[in-house]
Amino acid sequence: MWLTERMAGMNKGETEFSWRQQNGFTLLELFITLFLASILLAFAIPSFNNTLERNTTRSTMADFITAMAYARSEAVRRGEDFSVLTISGSASWSEGWCVISKEQADKLSSGQSCRGAASVVRVFEGYGNLHVTGISSTSRYDFNEKGHLDSASQEIHICGKKDIGRKVLVTTLGQALAQECNCGEDTHKCT
Repeated sequence: MWLTERMAGMNKGETEFSWRQQNGFTLLELFITLFLASILLAFAIPSFNNTLERNTTRSTMADFITAMAYARSEAVRRGEDFSVLTISGSASWSEGWCVISKEQADKLSSGQSCRGAASVVRVFEGYGNLHVTGISSTSRYDFNEKGHLDSASQEIHICGKKDIGRKVLVTTLGQALAQECNCGEDTHKCT
């Protein structure tokens, strides 16, 4: 009789050992979950860093192409020569670049930053963890009133810490063309 009274108090499908409700997780379940989560993170973080660097490289490339197109269009629109200069005044494009009239660019002394110039039209900040270098070690590109580059075709290489980079070719017609490239670890230039 005591068995039937006990059975009457239980729900269908319950066993004798499920009288107590279990609240929370056991310590073992918690450790297993943390262990599995750490393994997943160990694989996800390097992939995420590669994605961030690839996106930063693409953004830098897009900013550089935008600056070239902007200087070219301003030269044609205003009917005067325009330049794209490094912010630092040196041949390193990593800190950023600015668009300025060629007349004002000529007034800047060698090595002087374009930040202090009176008529900077637009400034593009660089991304600190990338190497942006020109092949010809030039610190400026000049566009004439027709929108053409005043020099021979030029290349800029954008490289991060990994081997994937971007190469931007500025043609004598003033067009900027981009492609993916492999960067050398020591040179930070496309190979």
